[in-house]
Amino acid sequence: MEEWIRSKLIKIKVGEKEYSLGYPTRKDAVKAEINGLDITNAGRVLMLTETLFYTGLLAKHPEITREEAVELLEKYMEEDGDIEEVKEVI
Repeated sequence: MEEWIRSKLIKIKVGEKEYSLGYPTRKDAVKAEINGLDITNAGRVLMLTETLFYTGLLAKHPEITREEAVELLEKYMEEDGDIEEVKEVI
């Protein structure tokens, strides 16, 4: 079951660009912390969604910053992206 969750990806399109999101691994979380993510604030619902969205992007988009990921999430929702579908994966 856990292997299936980790291998499941969702592709989202924001503007003209496509992004892959997946279940964040420990490696993705560590990279996020190295890049300055403070997980002590991750308990808040909005912060948690942003954090999972960011770490879910890192495996396939390692160059993305947290700020870029949050902006991407906002644009995705503005373009009527299905955030519930994304939450099922991350």
